[in-house]
Amino acid sequence: MRGCNALRRACGRTGKTRQNATVWRRLSIDPKTQRRNDNNYRSAAMDRVISIRLRMNKSSNKPTLAALLAICVMGAAPLSRAAERQPVMVSAYYGSGSVVFFYGAEAIWTPGCECAWLTRYNLDPRFAVNVAYWKGHDTPPEHHSLWDVGGHALLRSTFLKDNAVSPFIEFGTGVQLLSETRINASRYLGTHYQFGSRVGAGIAWGSPRRYELLTFLEHVSNAGLSSGPNDGVTYVAVQFRVGLD
Repeated sequence: MRGCNALRRACGRTGKTRQNATVWRRLSIDPKTQRRNDNNYRSAAMDRVISIRLRMNKSSNKPTLAALLAICVMGAAPLSRAAERQPVMVSAYYGSGSVVFFYGAEAIWTPGCECAWLTRYNLDPRFAVNVAYWKGHDTPPEHHSLWDVGGHALLRSTFLKDNAVSPFIEFGTGVQLLSETRINASRYLGTHYQFGSRVGAGIAWGSPRRYELLTFLEHVSNAGLSSGPNDGVTYVAVQFRVGLD
């Protein structure tokens, strides 16, 4: 009996050992299988990441394209404004003042720039160059004429731009080069270099504002740069301008 019981206990231990070995075999993982499972897991994870990135790229293309279109529009806007600016204008004017007659020709153009601080106040920049003949009508007829070449930087404010006729005001300053420093018997200008300050008003019409008629007041003097006399001249002029196609 004792022998049988010992045999039974030994067989029970053997069965348990076999069961435990089976469990451990189930729980243990072969290195090759582990590597293959890891690779499968990593590849699945990478597929998820790639798919998420693709969805993000697709969704982000729309804002990117919109931004590019906005940049193109913003870049083209100054070009369109420059293309719409007024043409170069040529003009003739006649003036009188300080016992002098003034016969002049002038060219005016817009620089094609947009300045926010000027636009805020409804101001447009312009440049002008002129050639003028001054003829004195004092007696006796000494130093009765001279020539003047100069240029002005002007600012203009236009009203009722959508109307057929648009009024405007214009003002600015510039420099003048005179062929003589004296005109008439007693008007001494001091230097050949002079400064001119101008203010005027007029109307513009035609398409695109091809014609302008204005009157302006201008004062020319050397601004005290000469130690000698600085009589200067002040005159009122009427000017007609025509835009070139």
